[in-house]
Amino acid sequence: MYGDHVIPVEVVKDELTISVSHTDGRLLYHREFGEDVVEKELLAGKGKILICPVEPMNLPKNITSSLLVEFEKPLVVEPRYKKRVFVTFPTEIGVFTGKGKSARYIDIFGLNKPKFTLYGDVKTGSICKYWKSEVYHKLPKMDPAYEGIMDLHISNLSKRWVEVTKVVFSAYGMKIYYDSGVVSMRASMIIQGEDHSETKFIDKPLRKGMKSSKEIYVHSIQPLKGQKFIMEGGI
Repeated sequence: MYGDHVIPVEVVKDELTISVSHTDGRLLYHREFGEDVVEKELLAGKGKILICPVEPMNLPKNITSSLLVEFEKPLVVEPRYKKRVFVTFPTEIGVFTGKGKSARYIDIFGLNKPKFTLYGDVKTGSICKYWKSEVYHKLPKMDPAYEGIMDLHISNLSKRWVEVTKVVFSAYGMKIYYDSGVVSMRASMIIQGEDHSETKFIDKPLRKGMKSSKEIYVHSIQPLKGQKFIMEGGI
């Protein structure tokens, strides 16, 4: 599904249909998923569309700049210990037309229902996009239309055993890569105490040959807090 498609095109994935067709001398974009139907007319000649994953922060609208992934089972991390694990994150999909820097998205959608939660104190906490994931110790197989894979490097710099139940990230700095089988991000979590850690994304593909996704969300927000997220409300 992901990649460049020459117009006219029709892509079918489960209940999802994406098409661009010549109809009565015009180009008609059509996307259908269940009862959700979107149609747009494109004033353009022949060309291509690009379908690729985008930052999972755009839907249903710009509500938050934080992503929280809760683990199905807590991790208890040894003092001064480093471990690489894999977790999943929700994918959102962008459809683009045009070339290079002039490329423009014509549609953004997701096959998962968006969920949100509060991280931290009710008065001073952060609203976060929410996702729950198993923790994997080898690369899992996921449907890239629904879920991406995050390569997460956890380091416990403290002198104590620490229980970790979740990880929170700033969306500014997200770097998504994809190929025909995987949508991925890389990230790190540095634990500095029982209730304190620092997270950030790493701009590097999971494996060779992956393409960098188009960025939408990071260009629409102001990075007031930078690319790191300081977890001070519990981990």
